[in-house]
Amino acid sequence: MEDNTIVEGKKAIFNSTLAILIRVDALWKESHRHCKQGAYEKWNIDLDRIFVEFYADCKEKDIETFDTINFEISKIGFKRVYEDQKLLNKHLLYPVLMKKEFFLKKIEQAQGKGVAYEESWEDYAD
Repeated sequence: MEDNTIVEGKKAIFNSTLAILIRVDALWKESHRHCKQGAYEKWNIDLDRIFVEFYADCKEKDIETFDTINFEISKIGFKRVYEDQKLLNKHLLYPVLMKKEFFLKKIEQAQGKGVAYEESWEDYAD
């Protein structure tokens, strides 16, 4: 019989940070591939999945901004895009998906899950 009680004040020895970073890296690769292929609906789903990985550490303002961007995308609509693929992809949907990607990159950096910069002692000596 398993003991499912929660032990208060204890921290896990292992965490999922590395697993999250690996998943996010794979999702970024997929998103780049889908963007270059013009598979914008798949690209959008990739970006949604990246947001899911960041969600637990998001501020309420970030969630609201993400929802606003998704509303912009919904106003354009993917079905409408398919009616005139070239024109709408280039002029309507692509810029909003880029905005969504830029926003996710900012969240990634703010949460310390992106690029790490190494500072040297020379950076402090002025």
